[in-house]
Amino acid sequence: MKTHNTKFTVHIELAPANTVNKLAEGHLAFKGGPLDGCTVGGFTVWASRSGNGENVTFPARAYTNGKGEKKTFSFIQGEAAGMSQLRHVVLEAYREAKQAAVNEA
Repeated sequence: MKTHNTKFTVHIELAPANTVNKLAEGHLAFKGGPLDGCTVGGFTVWASRSGNGENVTFPARAYTNGKGEKKTFSFIQGEAAGMSQLRHVVLEAYREAKQAAVNEA
């Protein structure tokens, strides 16, 4: 298998102030390599239920399996360490966007 190096940017759109617990939405935009021009959307930054910090959910789709059980399929999959790193990257982009909005106000 051939390996490609691709850079990406995290784009964050802050949620309106009246949105309950939803802080922002985001997507990854790829630049260079075979994914050039592609985006992966559906990341959402939420206020933590405990009120202490933020959480990120990844794009997913609900479905019903053959047994009638409701399941969710995540479009982003990987090892725990990689998923944790991706959450960190999205949260960092959110915090930067939030700070930029404060500085503009």
